[in-house]
Amino acid sequence: MRFGPIVDGQAEFFSLPKLIPRIPGNHIILRPLRADIQPYSPIPRIVQAVKSRLHIHASKGADVALVVLDRESRMDCPGEWGQRLESALRVGCAGCGIDRFKVVVKNRMFENWLISDPHAIAGMTSRFKLTPNQIALIEPDKADEIDALAILRTAAIKKSYDKVQDAVRILKAANPVVMGKNSRSFRRLLHVVGSPPYQNQSKNPN
Repeated sequence: MRFGPIVDGQAEFFSLPKLIPRIPGNHIILRPLRADIQPYSPIPRIVQAVKSRLHIHASKGADVALVVLDRESRMDCPGEWGQRLESALRVGCAGCGIDRFKVVVKNRMFENWLISDPHAIAGMTSRFKLTPNQIALIEPDKADEIDALAILRTAAIKKSYDKVQDAVRILKAANPVVMGKNSRSFRRLLHVVGSPPYQNQSKNPN
């Protein structure tokens, strides 16, 4: 199965390629494309933004468009909102070269994924100082529940946290298996691409 990711931010666009090759499984994940999706865009606008990128992934043989978005402060259940968006994409993007869509909602933002391997960050001693108390806020399986951006800003040393450059640094070091143990929304990504041990479920860490 070939997945064509479409992401909503520069940090994801530049950093996810550092992590993707290390996600276990028999899938192929193409290099992400970025679409102009604002945090609180309504579903019809998201569909149009995704539609504008589909021909690129289709030309590379993608079977499934994998749309990766922030939840931010939306009150919608991530799973229900994702299902509504998948249905709208199937209708709104019919005939665009890809007819299968999966939506993964980062809960609540990309930084919650970035902190989900806290020991990788703690090992970057020239860039971050992550305390044992901060690590205890993240694991086990609590990365989606905290203010991840505040933790990264506090932990950054020498200069302020940089959303793009630090995301690249972190995902070069992060272990996707560990990330799955601490972030349910990242497990959703692993489940969608069929990565063991989450082929059958993503609710519980393994």
